[in-house]
Amino acid sequence: MFRYLIIFILTISISYGNDDIYIKTKDLKLIDLVNITSKAINKTIVLPAKFSGNINLIQNTSVNKNDLLDILTIVLEQNNYKLIKYNNILKVIKVDKSKRKKNKKIPKEYIVITKVVHLQNAKASNIQKVLSPIINKKPKKNKKQKLYISSDDESNSIILLGPIKYVNEIQKLVLELDNYRAQIYVTAKIIEISEIKTNDIGVKYGLNGGITGSNGLFTFASALGGEAIPIDTSGIGLAIPSITSGVALGASINLLNIDGALDIVSQPSLLCINNKESSIYIGQTKSLKIDSSLNTTGTITDQSFQREDIGLKLVITPRISNKNKVLLEVETTIEDVRNTTTNGQPDTSKKQIQTTAIVNTGESVIIGGLTKSSRETMQDNVAGLSNIPFIGDLFKNEKDIKDKVNLIIIITPYIIPASKDLTYIRKQLTQLKIIEDKYTKDIKKFFEDKEKTTAINKN
Repeated sequence: MFRYLIIFILTISISYGNDDIYIKTKDLKLIDLVNITSKAINKTIVLPAKFSGNINLIQNTSVNKNDLLDILTIVLEQNNYKLIKYNNILKVIKVDKSKRKKNKKIPKEYIVITKVVHLQNAKASNIQKVLSPIINKKPKKNKKQKLYISSDDESNSIILLGPIKYVNEIQKLVLELDNYRAQIYVTAKIIEISEIKTNDIGVKYGLNGGITGSNGLFTFASALGGEAIPIDTSGIGLAIPSITSGVALGASINLLNIDGALDIVSQPSLLCINNKESSIYIGQTKSLKIDSSLNTTGTITDQSFQREDIGLKLVITPRISNKNKVLLEVETTIEDVRNTTTNGQPDTSKKQIQTTAIVNTGESVIIGGLTKSSRETMQDNVAGLSNIPFIGDLFKNEKDIKDKVNLIIIITPYIIPASKDLTYIRKQLTQLKIIEDKYTKDIKKFFEDKEKTTAINKN
């Protein structure tokens, strides 16, 4: 039994007219069409051992023999056969339809889907920037396995299109990146402090605090907090490790402010997102003359002005380094217009400080080093005794001094607990302020009593 039958040129009832062929389709089988085609194109066609099938052919006109091979190919495909060519020989093979369907079936993990992921914390466009390089480097065999990502800022959503396998992987990354971002409440105090007055007050109260830089102010606060006056901080619910030293620093600022050695310029506050830059600007916009035109008589005919921002800019980026510590990146810029001019144009000044520090929540960073000179008349007196009629002037002293004023910025971060909100922080800071003010009054009274006792003993 031969596996294949070789069909040679056979005789069948057909009519020829030049290159046109008329096929009688009555009782025509598939094998008959193969015989006709083989004869018409003068080629050998090899068939499988088991070969059968019928022809569904409607013929209204004759068929050109050049089209006959195409007709045979179509009819064979309808009967699950395929015609292939080996040099000058044609071969018919059986096609396994079930196997062909199985090969074309797409694996479940590569079925293309679209998924929209709604974000709660992160910004959609930022997530897309992070994930796009990862998606582009993902290995893929063909375009059907490619993953596409897009973002919609209006709904704050990520749109993923691609195989379900890859979409699910990227969705997990999106949800991990869209985690809760802690908040940090940052308070700032911008103060101008007189070096000479602070030194005099330190001597007056018997404290060491003559240097008004950051170290000097901390020294002053440490001396103030070192007195034997208890500070009750039990009413504060914030987890501040060094709350007593913070109260002492606040009391020091209050005490210096009361005695005229310090001026609180501004007390801004910022609600910051963890690891996100926040900024505040305090100042004004001034018009500065940059050019003027004169006529032949020396009269000004035209002037040009430029508006400039003059003031202080504070840029803070807080980053929670662990449970109770905050890394602060701080940039301070101060711009001002000086009283001098160059070629008729006003001179400006710019001072900038950049620093990074790690502090506990509730602990302060003091930024100093910005100084200016001043001249004024200072009056020194003994509290209480200088107000006594007739002899009060004996306890007063006036002198003309050349002073140095330090601009100091005190920054304090407070980590907001995940279960709390901004209202909670503000209430706790209000309680802290009440304790600070009470401690200021107690410490001032303590030193005034001490000063009076010293003065009486001297007399």
